[in-house]
Amino acid sequence: MRCFKCGCVLTDAPYCANCGEDVTIYQRIIYLSNIHYNEGLKRAEIRDLSGAVTSLSKSLKYNKRNLEARNLLGLVYYEMGYLAEALTEWIISVNISPAENLASVYMKEVENDREQLDSMNQTIRKYNQCLQYMEAGSDDLAFIQLKKLIAEKPKLVDAYQLMGLLLIRRRQYASARQCLQRALSIDRGNLRAIYYNTELRQMNDFAGRSQAEERPEPETKVRREKNSVEYTRGNDTIIQPAGKAYHEGFTMPSALNVVIGALIGAAIVWFLFVPAKIQAVRQETNDKILSFSDDLASKDAEIEDLNKQLQSVQTDVTTAQQQSDTAAAAISGYESLLSLQQEYSAGNSNALTVAKGLTSINRDALSTKGQEIYDTLKQETYATAAASLYSTGKKAFNNEDYATAVTNLEQAYAMDPTYGSGDLIYYLAASYEKAGNTDKAKTMYQQLIDQYPNNSKVTTAKTALSKL
Repeated sequence: MRCFKCGCVLTDAPYCANCGEDVTIYQRIIYLSNIHYNEGLKRAEIRDLSGAVTSLSKSLKYNKRNLEARNLLGLVYYEMGYLAEALTEWIISVNISPAENLASVYMKEVENDREQLDSMNQTIRKYNQCLQYMEAGSDDLAFIQLKKLIAEKPKLVDAYQLMGLLLIRRRQYASARQCLQRALSIDRGNLRAIYYNTELRQMNDFAGRSQAEERPEPETKVRREKNSVEYTRGNDTIIQPAGKAYHEGFTMPSALNVVIGALIGAAIVWFLFVPAKIQAVRQETNDKILSFSDDLASKDAEIEDLNKQLQSVQTDVTTAQQQSDTAAAAISGYESLLSLQQEYSAGNSNALTVAKGLTSINRDALSTKGQEIYDTLKQETYATAAASLYSTGKKAFNNEDYATAVTNLEQAYAMDPTYGSGDLIYYLAASYEKAGNTDKAKTMYQQLIDQYPNNSKVTTAKTALSKL
């Protein structure tokens, strides 16, 4: 532990041995920060990720420079599928202490794995799409999307929570319980999953009591006597006499009557009921045709709606890809800028090397602080670098190496177009002319004539321009 005022290493004494500052409260703050860090580490080891986030955030509130806590918080966020939050913590950690910081390793691994970045962006887009489906009442589409999302990201706790909520709404309680248990196996301390699981248990208990109250009492049947049967239903008892069988003699007239009655019945059925049945079948067929037509029209409308959603999704994918490229460029730009600043400050790189490095960094992708560092390095190195490049380009021109001359003079012009009060423009125009690039040579000659009419090489430029 070092003194917050002078940076000297502290002892067990309540004051700094170097500057004499009272560090009692400071030591207490660092001690509390370390306690919460150790608690967060233990929670992360048993996969209580939500609890780990809470403890590590408290640790950083006490000591924002606790790099171990900040790096671990980034790892926990990354494990939970929150890539943006993880990168934020790691970038802050690198800015605090860039030397031998594990956060740099984590960021490089994420940056090199572009597929993972794209996958994270698509995961966020799909999850938001599921929320929109559920808000619109399209539970089937949300269910299909969530199944795909869980298959792709089996550790995304939010997806399991949303699937559990959707299954509860569809009254598939057993499947909902499995989803919530899976979420808790990934993050044991997830309060939302615990809450859903508790509510689901209470719903199951209430449903069980309701079914028990509505279940009818069984009916019992007991034979008491030979000529009676007793039924017991609840508190009521019903006694029914036993039926008797009668047997009559079977004669020929009886058989004839039966046959005639059967024929008459068949005729009545044929003339009365068959036409009505045929009409009913026809009506049913027509109703089915109309129903199929309505279903077909509905499916066509649904297909059109899905096509529109697909176009929207494709637009979202393009936007997400652009955002991913911007984020990757920003990370790369920050690292390159910090490296250039450190090398230049230590004297390990000259102005020309730093200036060339700055040309490969997108200034607009940097934050306000990053742009200030960029502008400072540019101001300190561009003029010197332009002079060096001009000298090299002019020497190559005199040696008739026009390709090298164009390369160096173009770079010098990009860094300081006013260098040499027009001499740089002249030699660049002459190099273009000798290299066979007539159009650019005309442009540069005309620029020299317009901007620097008093330059000694204007007469030569006018002569060369008239010959092109």
